[in-house]
Amino acid sequence: MKKQMLILPILLLGIVFCRAQKQDQMESLKLFMKVCNNYKQLPVQVDMDIVNTCNYLMDEGDTGHVQARFVLCKEGTYIGYGEIEQIANDSMLLLVSARMKRILVYSHPNTIAGQLKNSIGWQLKDSSLERLATRYFVGMSVIAKDTAEIEIIGKTMVRQTDVPREAIRVRYDPVSLQPYEIRQTKRSLVPISAESYRELSARADGSLLLQKDSSYYIVREQVSVYRYDRISHQENGALPVTVADRIRKDNEGNYRPVSKYEGYGVSKEL
Repeated sequence: MKKQMLILPILLLGIVFCRAQKQDQMESLKLFMKVCNNYKQLPVQVDMDIVNTCNYLMDEGDTGHVQARFVLCKEGTYIGYGEIEQIANDSMLLLVSARMKRILVYSHPNTIAGQLKNSIGWQLKDSSLERLATRYFVGMSVIAKDTAEIEIIGKTMVRQTDVPREAIRVRYDPVSLQPYEIRQTKRSLVPISAESYRELSARADGSLLLQKDSSYYIVREQVSVYRYDRISHQENGALPVTVADRIRKDNEGNYRPVSKYEGYGVSKEL
């Protein structure tokens, strides 16, 4: 009888501990979402440095460095991403490629707030927080004097391994919750030749290599680092470029490039 009486408090303590752990996880995930979203208040100007790296190259886009600029205000939005520009207002969106000398014109009924949501990531909602909790757990949460970090780790593993398919780490100001850097790691299992396996084994520690029977694999890691060089909310901040700076309508109602962009092809998309 005494043993049965002892088991009940232990079970209750275990339930309370699990609930506390779950609550801590939810609070950390909520904080993570706040860091990723709180700065997205109109108007907003963001200068960002984006670096992509990969441990096993399969495409020229696997590595690269690009500077991006986001300006969103009530008049419209401007996004500069390398040689690509996206310029929008409440009725129209342009994609401008300097390399291809092309201007694509889209009808764009979205509001400016909708463009903000689509341009720079998640918006914090209870439903999205619940979905986040089903896909990730908090692997690390550290707060220092002027820099804090949270890392969330995907619950799905790379097949045939115990390595998570995804991890996202954010560094931020613990007072303002303004992000400094977001590092996203995505992993997948890729078959490779026996020769590539031997070469990679000689160059690396082999922790991301896998041999099963006569087949060889590598856990491919793609890392994207987003560094926030500047975030501001200037009320009088104007768009650096507007739709009228790139195209105009001719007498027949067709879109043409402005004189500075003569030679660019213009096409209206659905």
